[in-house]
Amino acid sequence: MSSNSEFCDAKDSSVTGIIMLFALTVMKIRTPKFRVRSATFENFNVGTPTNPSFSSRMNAEFGIKNANFGHFKYQNSTVRFFYGLTQVGELVVQKARAKARSTRKFNAVVELSLANAAAANTQLGNDLSSGVVRLSSKSKLNGKVELMKVLMKKKSTDMNCSMEIVTATQQLRNIVCKSTATGEGRNPLPSYPILGGGWGG
Repeated sequence: MSSNSEFCDAKDSSVTGIIMLFALTVMKIRTPKFRVRSATFENFNVGTPTNPSFSSRMNAEFGIKNANFGHFKYQNSTVRFFYGLTQVGELVVQKARAKARSTRKFNAVVELSLANAAAANTQLGNDLSSGVVRLSSKSKLNGKVELMKVLMKKKSTDMNCSMEIVTATQQLRNIVCKSTATGEGRNPLPSYPILGGGWGG
């Protein structure tokens, strides 16, 4: 009886090892991509080139692209919006998960406001004259990718987007995003089995 039990344990460990080898070699774990996709505006107010100011409620659509064969489960995060070096708004991204081989899209609202910032307003006056206000957004998303219910790997991605608001039409255009992996470099975060995955010990 003991012999049969040991045989089953060895077989389970072998199967788990084969699955992990397949997952690590064929299903390479990729870093998800996080970006701003589009936005609409409400309560849109701008000053004049000589008395510059800017405020609006922006309903932004975000996308988390997960190219992996397993889902990406991420934690709460914060997206911050900037005009130059001045922060003009922030919003909280609630924890959730992006399904395997898909893009999770969601909307969030942020109040944007820029006033009484002398250095920023100097450039803002020029931007209002041209009719285009340039913003950027930054965020870091921490999470884990799960493959075949056997393997998990931590993944973190930095989002860095630039965009332009056309003041006459209140439209967002020229969204350019870079989503880069963090904390992986030469010493990648380790993969580890999900509890009950058959590693034994």
